[in-house]
Amino acid sequence: MAVKLNQYNPYNQYMEQEFRENLAHNLKIERAKSRLTQEKLAELAFVSPKHITKIESAKSTPSVYLVHRLAKVLNTTIDNLVNKPNV
Repeated sequence: MAVKLNQYNPYNQYMEQEFRENLAHNLKIERAKSRLTQEKLAELAFVSPKHITKIESAKSTPSVYLVHRLAKVLNTTIDNLVNKPNV
């Protein structure tokens, strides 16, 4: 049985939350390595500082386009931003 995309699916919500948490963790690390403030990263990525704060607190899911811009600004890869961190 196929699941409709707009149908409630707890697994999808779990995956989205995991994605947000991985991105939040990795974005903070990469931003610190680059010695950028949230404000400066936001300016370079053409978004508001509030949006960066929401991403870093796993409260917002950015578009693929924004994740790409963040990776470019931070001189890293999308993979490094979204994959589960090696702890």
